[in-house]
Amino acid sequence: MQSLMALQEDNRMTSKLPERPRAHEIDEQAVIAFLSQKPAAWIATEMSREYGRDLLVTVPAATGRVGGDDFWVQMKGSEAPNYLADGKQLSHELKVTTLNYLRAQSSPAILAVCDVAKATKPIYWGWIEDAIRDLEERNPAWTEQESATVRVPLEHIFQSTTESIETAVKARHANDKIDRALSSLVRVPIGLPSDTPLRDAADTANYVKRELTPRLAKMGLAEMGESDEAVAYTPEQVAFREKVMKAGSFASIYKSGDAAAILAELEPASGGMPPRLRAAFFNLKGVLAIHNDDLEGAAGHFEAASSLNPKEPQIAINLLTAQHSLFQKDSSRWPLPENWDRRLEELLQKNSESVSGIRLRMWRLSETSGVKSSAEFLAKCSISDAGRKEALIALAELHMFANDPEGALGLLDKVEAPPKGHEAHFFSIKAHSLTLKAVPGIRILADGRVWIQGLGPTDIDFNRLQETCEAYEKALTTIHDEAPLHVVEQIYASAASSWFLRGNYDRAMEIAQAFLLLHPDSLPLNGAMAAALFQSRDPSKAVVFARKAFDTNDETGTSYRNLLVILMAADRFDEALTLIAQRQTRSFSSSDEENLSYQMAAIAHAENGEFADAQRCISFLGVDDG
Repeated sequence: MQSLMALQEDNRMTSKLPERPRAHEIDEQAVIAFLSQKPAAWIATEMSREYGRDLLVTVPAATGRVGGDDFWVQMKGSEAPNYLADGKQLSHELKVTTLNYLRAQSSPAILAVCDVAKATKPIYWGWIEDAIRDLEERNPAWTEQESATVRVPLEHIFQSTTESIETAVKARHANDKIDRALSSLVRVPIGLPSDTPLRDAADTANYVKRELTPRLAKMGLAEMGESDEAVAYTPEQVAFREKVMKAGSFASIYKSGDAAAILAELEPASGGMPPRLRAAFFNLKGVLAIHNDDLEGAAGHFEAASSLNPKEPQIAINLLTAQHSLFQKDSSRWPLPENWDRRLEELLQKNSESVSGIRLRMWRLSETSGVKSSAEFLAKCSISDAGRKEALIALAELHMFANDPEGALGLLDKVEAPPKGHEAHFFSIKAHSLTLKAVPGIRILADGRVWIQGLGPTDIDFNRLQETCEAYEKALTTIHDEAPLHVVEQIYASAASSWFLRGNYDRAMEIAQAFLLLHPDSLPLNGAMAAALFQSRDPSKAVVFARKAFDTNDETGTSYRNLLVILMAADRFDEALTLIAQRQTRSFSSSDEENLSYQMAAIAHAENGEFADAQRCISFLGVDDG
């Protein structure tokens, strides 16, 4: 009886023992199959299966030697694998945490699936990295799931492809060693410590984004992707960047032709470049458009560059500056975008020491609140000494345009020695300001041209004018390397005009000729040459230059009046009358110009013996011929 009771008790205890899941038995069969099919030289160590690393396999460095290169195996068995309809792959479901864990290992990993239902126990395998790449193409949101289905190629039959696995594992570890050697060489040069502290190294992903990627991007070896990850450049992309930088170097010293030639060469390949390289390409095209005084084209290029690299502050400043310049040129045609001021404010908040941004903000304040507001803003800015000097020069320019030469000269005195690369700007503003003091009735136009109102100055301070000429001479020594051609042209024209007013016509002609040798169609320098020749009593030669200088769109009327007077002095009366008639059709720019025109017409008609016509002109002037 006791034996019966004991037997019953044993049965009850046995029925309550844990059962081994069938899945475990199948996976065990898969592991046994793997161990039996692997090369004898491979050393396989079974690991805990809690995290998805079933086997750690070591491929020996050489036959008979201990140690070598490792790889992980996530081993799965199935009695009915999910063979896909294409006959080329099978699919298997894994936890997302398992995939992430395997991908994070320092050694490569494979997923191996054994069809235990078949007598030969075939094992199909694929690299985890390849499976994840395929998964990301098919299902970009897979990381947000609990599990994901990965695919394994059926052509990868383990028993017949172990050699390819071994080669790939050895290559991976060899390249890892090269990477470590490369790291030791470049860490210090790019500003990283030779050994990263554990507190930083432990959070590898953030450390790479925060410290490594920006440094590589700065060196031109990579750029920040959409998720702030580093995207390494190919050799072709590095070469593209180097050529853009070379073109930029030419542009920085205003060799625009050389820069444009490089960009033309790069144009066909630019469309296939990464966003930041294309942004740099378009930004440089915008700079060259500025050099060519094509503000609308520049704004378009900067807009394209900004859309490709919206985080680059210099591109943003360039775009805002181009938009502001268009607004200054014609506010009705090119009004500022509604968010323009806000964008500039946000940019300065993030880049408080940006001199170009500060300069642009001062320009805007001078328009909306006056130059005093610009000065108050600059006083609050925290920038380097060199940056402050640049900003003071810009502020002096604002005072000059506000017809406050004293204020401009006072600010330039504070600068003392201008920063390198800004000498020409400094001395040209100084010269312009001195001109305002030396010549009554003069104005400096927004494009830098000097406009003498009326028919000419009557009271000149020649001592101050001498200082003006000397300042222009200093500007001329560096202007070619510091300003675009249209600015260089205006400085040459202003310098020639100053020497002209000073009475040194030979120096005025030397300056004009120096520019005209390279740019024979220059309107202002042809005008300066004509004026100097006229005062040197050579009106016949002056006519040639005066005709080249004549600009029907000249709002000041200076080129018209000069040509008219020179034609009369050269006794070309018929040509003078034709010019007057054409001007009258377009309308005279002022009553002074109209009176001058009728006076010259009366003289021309009289010289031609056309006394009745001369009388009509005199009658218009209201002059009694008696």
